[in-house]
Amino acid sequence: MRESFKEDMQELTANLKSLTEKAGGLLRKAPTAEERKQAHALLTKIIQDVGQNIPFMLSQFQEATEKITTAAKAEVDAFVTHAAMNLGVKALREQSAATPDRLLGDDGELDVVGAGPAGARLKP
Repeated sequence: MRESFKEDMQELTANLKSLTEKAGGLLRKAPTAEERKQAHALLTKIIQDVGQNIPFMLSQFQEATEKITTAAKAEVDAFVTHAAMNLGVKALREQSAATPDRLLGDDGELDVVGAGPAGARLKP
């Protein structure tokens, strides 16, 4: 992203420099009506380049920034979700270690009934 923006700015700068030199060359001596017309056209082109290219580059920069921000937010969200899940699993393990007789049956299997929408519950 940064390289693309840098390249675009370098290209615009080179173009503006070239147009400015051409306009300056036309104005070094007493210009004819045709040379004044050409100089005016070059200056108009400079204004057009600046007026169109810089806002376009800015919009590209903003778009790239939004993509980077969205990706960063997704990374943070994934990290927080993963951390919360790990804490929840740890808490469940600690809870089950504290009351193994309630959760495990005689066969060593988890002692729950049902797995429907209401969730599983311990056997009475």
